Amino acid sequence: MRWRKSLFTKTYVTIVILALISALAVGLFVFGQYRLRFKSNSVSALPQFYKRNSMDLGISPDPEKGRILAERLGVDIFYFGKSSHWQTLEDPAVVHFMENISKRGRDIQGYRDRKLYVGFSDERGYFVFYGNPLFNIERLPVVLGTFLLIGSLPLIITFFVIRMLLLPLKRLEQGVSELNAGNLSFRVSPVRDDELGALAKAFNHMAEQIQQMISDKEQLILDVSHELKTPITRIKLSLEFLENEALRKSLEEDVDEMDLKVQELLTSARLNTPYGSPKREKTELAAFLLWIIGQYGKDPPGAVLLPGDPAVFVEVDQGLFQTACKNVLENAIRYSRPNAPPVELWYEVGASFVDISFRDHGVGIASEHLDRVFEPFYRVDRSRDRRAGGYGLGFYLVKKIVTAHDGTVLIESEVGKGTLVTIRIPRNNSSN
Repeated sequence: MRWRKSLFTKTYVTIVILALISALAVGLFVFGQYRLRFKSNSVSALPQFYKRNSMDLGISPDPEKGRILAERLGVDIFYFGKSSHWQTLEDPAVVHFMENISKRGRDIQGYRDRKLYVGFSDERGYFVFYGNPLFNIERLPVVLGTFLLIGSLPLIITFFVIRMLLLPLKRLEQGVSELNAGNLSFRVSPVRDDELGALAKAFNHMAEQIQQMISDKEQLILDVSHELKTPITRIKLSLEFLENEALRKSLEEDVDEMDLKVQELLTSARLNTPYGSPKREKTELAAFLLWIIGQYGKDPPGAVLLPGDPAVFVEVDQGLFQTACKNVLENAIRYSRPNAPPVELWYEVGASFVDISFRDHGVGIASEHLDRVFEPFYRVDRSRDRRAGGYGLGFYLVKKIVTAHDGTVLIESEVGKGTLVTIRIPRNNSSN
């Protein structure tokens, strides 16, 4: 999964784990302090504390004096005298427990229901002070929750600080994605002057250089293509006067192929200008693909259009889209064996797109070449004769045309089994 490889996700998870560990450590520390304090000397001094305060009850302790003292100390008092007994807590279970303690007649202390009790006797009778005036165990969950919150607060602040510090990396990631998608005009805003700000500036400089290099390359192609038009026309005129028929036809084929490639280069260059925007018109897809097959799918093994909904229309520039489909189909036939099954064409209408697919059963393309087949003048097998392998402009022009239609080109291939090329057009450029 992608989130497992994300630096941001790993950082956030690390902070959360540290927060939990810190909160747990604080909680255990507080709880341990409670336990330790209950067993410390301060707890053992409680009998003396209660004995001194019990003198406020007088020689004959009565319930009213007991209530006043209990409220002052924040505890409950149980008194078991020779002629009377009373208590400030009317809980039968606790009263019964304290009665059993009083029968022992000796000084004692312990815990019941998370409360400390201290029992002692004097000439007036037996007293049990029940509660914890120094450490209220009943409030322990609240105290622990407070400490956990306080312990987690620095880590929460750290979380947001780190998130803010790593924000330029997120923007750089977006910039790399945009650059990878072909958006060379995207720039990252350097929000700070630290190392990440310097990295953002370096990225922008790199993007500008790449954009300029590609622009220069495309301008060079355009200039050369324009310059070639005139000599190609002169050569065609000169060939008309060549008496050797066989030689003339051979040279005409070469010149026609050269002229076709120059036209493709000029078409590609025009797509980069406002004047090269596609002139879309409503086109019936089935009839259009059948015409493409009739014009460019005659060589073996041929091509066939699989059955589909005949009422599908697309809004495309017919001239440009014809070039794109022709290039894909001719490439599929060129790399298929004559006795292989015919190249299959079909189309599918999705929720937001229309897919036009071309599948051949040819030699296929190795995975290391798939990312580069859309580059200009890139040929998968450079050892092939250019008549078999072409000039490496076919897929380059296909991508340019489809991108101009706000679409994408997807290619899948396996060596020895064939290639699947899918032209995807957004649904807003199509209608049924």
